Amino acid sequence: MSLNYRERYWADLQARSSFKSFMITIHGLDFTKWEAAGYWDDDYIPFSYFSGDKVIASVCIYTMPAIVNGERCKVAQVSGVGTLPEFRRQGLNQKLHEIALDWAFKEHKFVFLFSDEDAYPFYAKCGFTPIKDYAPTVQFSGLKREKGLEKLDMEDESQVRFVYELALRRSPISNIFSNLNPKLVMFHALYSLRDHVYRVPGLNTVVFLKREGERTIIYDILANEIPQFNRLYPFLTSEASEEFEFRFMVDKLGLQHTGLKELNGNDTHVMGKFNLGPHFVFPFTAQA
Repeated sequence: MSLNYRERYWADLQARSSFKSFMITIHGLDFTKWEAAGYWDDDYIPFSYFSGDKVIASVCIYTMPAIVNGERCKVAQVSGVGTLPEFRRQGLNQKLHEIALDWAFKEHKFVFLFSDEDAYPFYAKCGFTPIKDYAPTVQFSGLKREKGLEKLDMEDESQVRFVYELALRRSPISNIFSNLNPKLVMFHALYSLRDHVYRVPGLNTVVFLKREGERTIIYDILANEIPQFNRLYPFLTSEASEEFEFRFMVDKLGLQHTGLKELNGNDTHVMGKFNLGPHFVFPFTAQA
């Protein structure tokens, strides 16, 4: 059967639709909501094999502007990887990785990805190095709680627009590593964190957070100027002794004596000019 290689084909709506169906089949992920909201992103670049009009194998590179060690640059993430079952074990994905990575290293400081353990040998052959995932932590005892924290409804178009407009003009969450792609932030707002988006009106700030008993996980903070955590904490506290866990580097929050927790699950793999240390925290909303 003849296969055709294509890349950067989003303007072909039939091909884009085939890719969307492919992602549902391979990853159970439906991009319809993200697309309908207007956040379909040309920085999400497909490298794919087609059989006729059907995507049968694909690798995507999400190219994103970033802050790395205080400097603006571009980094790339490998995402959307897969091959339909009937086309596997033919080397298609290996070839797609070669093409995609060759392009990525011409324009990006480093490339990263997240994978489960089964894919480790494949990515080792590609030249990636696995690193552990960590989360900074801090313990607080209850202060008086401030009123004003509002849960946002990601089914409300006006509230979605508010979050996006803040994401467009946000201050970087960290000077060590920050993702500056607002459309990728909105992917998380509409999917993985849709039930965990809160507004602090007094600080003109949006916080992505999840409470788990005495632990609160903070995934990202959107603000024109990142507030010190001692200003945010009264709005977030449950007035009990509690632990806050952060899924990004916390160098801009003014925290002292933070701990570091190793996370279980998908490990991160990196390749290229990555010099951010052994206990580096990839920001959650940089994950595609």
